[in-house]
Amino acid sequence: MITKALRVYIGDAEDGKQVLLENKNDNTAVLFQSDVCADLTFEEVSTIKKHCERLTDVYASFGVLILFNEKRLYVQNDNGEKELRYLGLVSGCTSVGKINNIEVFCVTEVQFVELANDYPLEKTNACKRFLTQGTFFFGIDENENNYDITANMQQRFSSGIKTDHRFLWNRSLFTHPLKFMIDINKWFVSLICGCVSIATLYCGSQQARAAILSRVSAERAGARFQVRGVDDEGRVANFVETEQIVALGNKMSTFTQIRGSVPLFWEQTGFQVGSHKITITRGYELTQVAYDKHMSILKSRYGLIMILNLLSNKPDTDEGHLSMQYQSHHDDSIHDDVLMRNFDYHSSCKGGKTDAINTLYKDIETFVGYCGVWKLTDVETNGVQEGILRTNCLDCIDRTNSVQMFISRKMLYHQLEHIAAIGQIEKFTSALEKCWLNNANLVSRVYCGTGALKTANGKMSMLTDATRSVKRTIKNNFLDEDRQGAIEELLMYPSKPLPPIISTSERFLPKSFINNLLEESREFCEKVPIRVSVGTWNSN
Repeated sequence: MITKALRVYIGDAEDGKQVLLENKNDNTAVLFQSDVCADLTFEEVSTIKKHCERLTDVYASFGVLILFNEKRLYVQNDNGEKELRYLGLVSGCTSVGKINNIEVFCVTEVQFVELANDYPLEKTNACKRFLTQGTFFFGIDENENNYDITANMQQRFSSGIKTDHRFLWNRSLFTHPLKFMIDINKWFVSLICGCVSIATLYCGSQQARAAILSRVSAERAGARFQVRGVDDEGRVANFVETEQIVALGNKMSTFTQIRGSVPLFWEQTGFQVGSHKITITRGYELTQVAYDKHMSILKSRYGLIMILNLLSNKPDTDEGHLSMQYQSHHDDSIHDDVLMRNFDYHSSCKGGKTDAINTLYKDIETFVGYCGVWKLTDVETNGVQEGILRTNCLDCIDRTNSVQMFISRKMLYHQLEHIAAIGQIEKFTSALEKCWLNNANLVSRVYCGTGALKTANGKMSMLTDATRSVKRTIKNNFLDEDRQGAIEELLMYPSKPLPPIISTSERFLPKSFINNLLEESREFCEKVPIRVSVGTWNSN
């Protein structure tokens, strides 16, 4: 249960506008005024409220949005001094269910409050649309406090990791209040993007939970044809971590899988209809470095790795060529302990027949069985998942959904064995199948703008798939740039590449610090001329 515990007041001050964010439960507040913010005591709140008027009551706040434009790192107002800042508020949300004592909510409505009188509110419209598409979630504990759901269960209970910054989508919105030592956990919720689908079952007189929780990474986020492949840091597009969770009484078990774009430098440019034109954009040696970085990241976080590559193996197609390049880089990788299994999904599962996935599972069964599932009793870990499957197709959507769902269904037995619910396997299977279908649609909506394909059977499925395919074509070719812009605004990506002396993580530093660093860079940097020669040899 969540209430509208936050109240927003606005008022005028000598040096501009003031916005007061009050917690009605304890009458404390945060004051935003003159580009600063501060925690207030009960007495200070009472005094300031006399000079303000009530604006709205909301369920939660998710930080301070800072916008930027094409010419500067940040947007500036007319006097060229202040950044445009907006307080982000959750004004509408729906409960998707509980896991233990944690209730998860889906964001359905947001509101931005400008923190100065001359800030144009229409600049936040793109972010509003993106945040309210039904793919953003946050957790609240039984005391109505923020509960961070960015970390998976094994990280939280077995490794003590409460926040996984890869999946914290409003991380950049915390930078302004953090500068003034505001208690982030008290005042702001942590948003994940992806899917949380929870089902309640009854095993005799006991209430059980079955859930699918997918977290889309914010590290290389973007729309389908805007962001592909890997970057120089080894991060890939459409990277998603998916947990299958079952809980009964004091026991819980999870099985986790990941998906992500093919970790090479590639893209699809131009108008995309029918066959997809794929371009490899980086040379072999430089690509190998990024590929190895990606595998290093996965191994450090998940342990043993097996790649399931579902791309076509036909060498005369663009997708087949990408798959061959993928295999080649894997063969040349320093990570010879990473396993790879190629499975041409379209050739093997023609006409919607998925029997061939059984053959695939037999090939990987030993690895998956060795990795196991995570198990918890009360607060004691009874077993950990030792490794993970990394699945990909071209978009990491439809084919990947089908295979991940099949594998998770196979691993459900081991999870139910731990929570002593083997006799209820049909109930759990049916409930989780619905959760997986919901997961497929929401994860697809984040990356492609529409629901997933191949999520039902029969003529209705064919009609739905045809409709969604047309929608995808239109949205991906004509509307993705707007959606990409909203993602970059939310994540505070610079609108143009940062100078080499500013790392990707340092973009969260205050603008004044970055500007001073750039101005002083000439004192500790020097320019060295280089010569690039290009030659062409024709062979007779």
